[in-house]
Amino acid sequence: MYSHPPPEPPGPPFMPPEPPAPPYPPPVAVIVENTESYPFVPILAAPLAPPGPPAPTVIV
Repeated sequence: MYSHPPPEPPGPPFMPPEPPAPPYPPPVAVIVENTESYPFVPILAAPLAPPGPPAPTVIV
């Protein structure tokens, strides 16, 4: 005689996903040539940006 399998136990309560973080402008490292000091001096354009992947480097 066929018997139905027992009902599955209830899973954990549904948790809504966390809201996405607010967008931040990506930090950009700009290297400018200073005639008074050599080698080039890197300047971080966005020092208050959150930590993340390495910033793209732009040679001016």
